Amino acid sequence: MFEELGLNPWISIWTRPRATIRRVVEVSPRKCLPCLYWLYGFPSALGVAQTLSLGERMPVSLILLLTALLAVPLGWISISIFSALLTWTGGWIGGKARFFEARAAVAWSNVPSVGVIACWVGMILLFGRESFSNHAAQTQALHGTGAVIWIALFLLQTLFSVWTFILLLKTLGEVNGFSAWKALLNVCIPLVMLFAAAWVLFFVSAMLSVLTN
Repeated sequence: MFEELGLNPWISIWTRPRATIRRVVEVSPRKCLPCLYWLYGFPSALGVAQTLSLGERMPVSLILLLTALLAVPLGWISISIFSALLTWTGGWIGGKARFFEARAAVAWSNVPSVGVIACWVGMILLFGRESFSNHAAQTQALHGTGAVIWIALFLLQTLFSVWTFILLLKTLGEVNGFSAWKALLNVCIPLVMLFAAAWVLFFVSAMLSVLTN
């Protein structure tokens, strides 16, 4: 399946992100994209379900079905928009990545999400609907050993997420031809822009509300 690459990117991305993404963009930048979209979208959708406390309104099986179905479109939209912003702003600081290269960098850096999903599976098997309940319900249900396991799984998710971010800096730096530190700047610029845009929208809506009352 990966003979043309000369490596298995699902394995090599963990420890050799620069060499892996360089080979991917040179040979097949679209390879495995639907699977990578799902890999990004599924834990993101589970997080949304938890935030919305959907476990208090529907069974876990339905939550899993909906999140699994929404995972690919959610991943595609999120990765495409983020990649476009990174390509645009990366050019401001000397980046040379084209959109499809930045998209591959973002998508493949998300491989550690398999660990995040594994943690979700453990939480759901152990705690069921409480995995998608609000904080108060979780606090009442989790105590003793259950609380320790919950915290351990949360910490593991955090570690996998941190490694994902590190891989993103490495892969993005490689396709742009600059260091991971400069890639960090590339990531921060669109985030600051989005924060500023959200603040402006909030300010304008607040002013309109004051003027119309």
